[in-house]
Amino acid sequence: MGEAKPFSDDNPLYDNPFEVAFSGMKIRYVTYASMIRSAKFLKPADKVSVFINIETLLNSLSSIKDVGNLVLKEQFFPVIMESGIINLAAHYKRFFRKFNLDVKVFLYYTDLSRESYKNNQYEHYYRSYYQNKFMENPNYYLIGERMVKDIVPMVSKILEFIPDVYFIKTESMDSSLVPYVVSKMYPDRKNFIITGDNYDTQYMNYPHFFVSIIRRTGTGNLAICNLDKIIPMIFRDNMAVVNNVDIFYNKMFYSMCLAVTGDHRRSIKSIRGVGPKTLSNKIKKAIEDGNLTRDCTSIDVCCTVLDRDNDLLAQNCRCINLDSQYADLTDSDFFAIKNQIVDRYDQNSLEELNTTRYQYFPLMLNELTH
Repeated sequence: MGEAKPFSDDNPLYDNPFEVAFSGMKIRYVTYASMIRSAKFLKPADKVSVFINIETLLNSLSSIKDVGNLVLKEQFFPVIMESGIINLAAHYKRFFRKFNLDVKVFLYYTDLSRESYKNNQYEHYYRSYYQNKFMENPNYYLIGERMVKDIVPMVSKILEFIPDVYFIKTESMDSSLVPYVVSKMYPDRKNFIITGDNYDTQYMNYPHFFVSIIRRTGTGNLAICNLDKIIPMIFRDNMAVVNNVDIFYNKMFYSMCLAVTGDHRRSIKSIRGVGPKTLSNKIKKAIEDGNLTRDCTSIDVCCTVLDRDNDLLAQNCRCINLDSQYADLTDSDFFAIKNQIVDRYDQNSLEELNTTRYQYFPLMLNELTH
C-alpha cells in the first residue's frame, strides 16, 4: 500500500478545505501598507512586534460548513493546521522585513483544555462557552482535541527554532492580555495586532498599538484599523454611539460600552435594558452635569452612571478592561509568558521537517529564518 498523500493520480486537484480560514487572516500587502501609511504610524528605524490572535483563526475555522466531518476525514488536518499557523507568522514577518524593519511575531492563544481563569472571581462561567464549544460540542470537539494534543505542542516546539517568532499559550489569564504584557517587555517597539475579536479593539486607545480587525463581508474579508470605523460596525451604526464617538477615546468608557453588550465567547452576559445608546447618553449627561470627568479611569466611579445594575456593569468591566486585568496578574503569570519567548537554532532539522512532515504543506522557511 502506497504512502498517503493529500493529492494523487486519483485526486490531482486536492483543495485544502481549511485554507479559507488562514487566507482570511492574511491582509494583502498593498492594503496593509496603505493602512499603515495613512495612519503615519511607522518610521524607517522603528522596531516592530506583531501579535496574531489564534482564537480568531479557530472561530473562522468553526464557521466552515460541515467542518466536523471535514476534520474527521482529513488525516492531514494537524499538519495543515501546524503549517498554516506557522505560515501566518511568515506572512507578516515577510511584510515588515520587506521594509528592512526589525520584527518579532507573537501568536497568542488561550488553552482550550483550561477550565478555570482569573476572571472567574468576577464571572463564574467565564470562557465556558469557548471551552465547551471546542472541547465538548460534537461539531467542533475534534478541532479542540487536535489543537490540545497535537497542533499546539508541535507549533510551540518548532517556533523555538525559528528566530523572533513565538507561540504564547496562556492558561489562567485571557490570551488577549499577551500584547499588553509583551509590549511592557519590549517598550521600544511599535505593536501591530491582527484579530477578529472585539475585545482586542481596546488596544486602539493605547499608544504604540495599531490594531487591524478582520471582518468577513459578502464580498470577502475586510480589515479595519480606525476606531471611528470600528465603533459603527461593532454597535451596528447606532447613531447615539457614533455621534458620541469622541467619548470612547477614554479607555474606560470604551470598555464600559463593550461591557453592556457582553461577550458571548467569554460568557460575559449583556446588561438587560442597557445598550450602547443608553450608556453613551448617560456618560455624556454625567460629564455635562459635572458628575463624571471625561478622563475618568476608575471602574467603580465610572459605573455609577447607571440607575441600576451598577455592580453588574463593574463586574463585566473587570472581565474586559485591559488595565484592570493587567493589575490582577502575578509574577508567575509574567514568567509563564517570558518562558515561552525562546530562540534556539537548528536550521538543518527545520529543513528536514519541511521535506518529511510538511512535504505537502511546506513551511515558508526562507521568509521565517532569513
